[in-house]
Amino acid sequence: MDAEQIALLEAMRADNARAGFPFAPRGCWINLCQDFHEKFRAGGVPKDDIAYFNQSFSQSLPGNPRYHRYAVYMLYRLVKQRDAANLLERFDWTSDTGFEIAIDGRRYAWDTLISLDTVLSIAEADPGILNQPRIVADLGAGWGRIGYVLKRINPQVSYVVLDLPEILMISMSVLPRMLPRESVSLYREMSKLGSLSRQVLQSCGLWFGGSQDLLRIEDGGIDVFINIASFQEMKLSQVRAYFDLIDRKVTGTFYTQQYVVVSDAQRPYNAISGLEEYPFKAPWTEHFKRHVTFSERFFEACFGVKQPVSARCPAFASWRSTSMARSSIAAKS
Repeated sequence: MDAEQIALLEAMRADNARAGFPFAPRGCWINLCQDFHEKFRAGGVPKDDIAYFNQSFSQSLPGNPRYHRYAVYMLYRLVKQRDAANLLERFDWTSDTGFEIAIDGRRYAWDTLISLDTVLSIAEADPGILNQPRIVADLGAGWGRIGYVLKRINPQVSYVVLDLPEILMISMSVLPRMLPRESVSLYREMSKLGSLSRQVLQSCGLWFGGSQDLLRIEDGGIDVFINIASFQEMKLSQVRAYFDLIDRKVTGTFYTQQYVVVSDAQRPYNAISGLEEYPFKAPWTEHFKRHVTFSERFFEACFGVKQPVSARCPAFASWRSTSMARSSIAAKS
């Protein structure tokens, strides 16, 4: 600090000290003001970079755990806006998936909320997913978070995990434990079967197969096909092959959620470039194509496969009032 700044600081300190209670600093602010003073002496009063000092005002440094809490709470508020059926009340998680926080007397994880947000989006096109029998195939399911949410909402769903071997080891260990009342067909049992007809798939609540087992499901045997954050890691030729299979295997709804533009991490692997390159098929009925609730970096899209246009379902009434706040990718393209 220069001499003028030192004199000014001392004068302000004296004025504040004379004012006494309740104006003079107490508690932590005694130490904070002393810390600020030491920083001023070492580097001067900041003009541009105030990141260090701003931690004591309104902005923590990136990586601070409080941002996770803030993000979960904000997403909770957004999901609650569109949750006309009060589905949030069906969830109260323990520490199974980690990083839960307490909100309104219950515990919620980011997993819970993004999964429920996805289910609500699918229900805009197919409300029956909430209360009617459905065969749901989830390609690249991770530990099975979508299936967990679906089964808690609608036990009539038959949920089919299709994934890579290492990921199946996790989902087969976790999901049956979290849904102990569900009938389960693990990989070895499923691999002993031949063609997987609708009747066969409806006979069990949870199925665990490799991605290649999509070939064994009868044509038209899937009501809802889901892929989240896997197509964005594939080459265009691989995505085309999967879209051809979706066109054969699904009679109902196809929901996908991916990067709008490919991430830098996937560029070396020649992954699909982004939204504009996805080979959505002309005969499919587009229900929506838009940014997801929680980020402008991801889009969600939903299509009717082998459905007449008249079968399209309107969005939830509670969601119409908030949907305008979300960017419509289709409107910008």
